[in-house]
Amino acid sequence: MKGNFSWGFSEKKTKAKKSGPPGKKGKAKEEEQKEPTKPKQIKTLLTLKDIDFKVRKGEFVCIIGDVGAGKTSLLKSIVGDLIYIADDEIASWGGQDVTLQGEQLDAWKNRILAPEYFEDVADKPIKIGGKLAYVEQNPWI
Repeated sequence: MKGNFSWGFSEKKTKAKKSGPPGKKGKAKEEEQKEPTKPKQIKTLLTLKDIDFKVRKGEFVCIIGDVGAGKTSLLKSIVGDLIYIADDEIASWGGQDVTLQGEQLDAWKNRILAPEYFEDVADKPIKIGGKLAYVEQNPWI
């Protein structure tokens, strides 16, 4: 496995109160509005950066670390629950330190989340040649 991964791109929605017609009593209606996209550096959108992780056949691997160290993110990237972002994609925008503004950021998000994106990626990041078991830390019975 090699590459960069992200949990995704969340949009904040604000609720604007809308008053009813003049002279009528009643509750004000609430309406959802999209908050304008704030400029962000690409590196702040990446959960895992420059990962290079290999496990050879027959190896037994345990992932350990402090709370918030990225253990779950690493495992989620292996099973395909995180969004893969190719190095070429980041380089095409100018690197991890580039700050994307409103429309640029929206265009980048739309490109990354498009179903065709992963088909365009030349070198697929994760190659599993065997069986894989994953049990989340939340108990289930």
